[in-house]
Amino acid sequence: MNYKVPDERLIVFIIKKVIKEKGIINSQREFLSLVLRELKQSGIDYRLNGTRLRKIAINKAGVKVEIEYRETDANSKDLKICPVCGNKLLEIHNLTLEGNKVPVGKRCTRCPYWTGLTKRVPRRYIFMR
Repeated sequence: MNYKVPDERLIVFIIKKVIKEKGIINSQREFLSLVLRELKQSGIDYRLNGTRLRKIAINKAGVKVEIEYRETDANSKDLKICPVCGNKLLEIHNLTLEGNKVPVGKRCTRCPYWTGLTKRVPRRYIFMR
């Protein structure tokens, strides 16, 4: 029952190897299974979850990601951190005819995530070089 958590450098190396071999990976689950398969070849029982893999791939390994969303009824006003990569969200403003700024949504500073006044929840991630 002993397992290890791989360090970021090892994960980045394997992410780059998997992306180079595969090109486009159509889901986070598939990406995770490919990375875990490569980690198992070392003979050590490594554990890794999809959220950590996705954040390292976007922030450290430079992997491009496309996101499919679903709309919710929830308000995005309280959203401060990107649900995809964990970076800061900036407000998107629009100018009214009177010259006032009106918030119309938020966007991530690192990845392509954005949301309007109602919260958009990521449904599927597509990873590519």
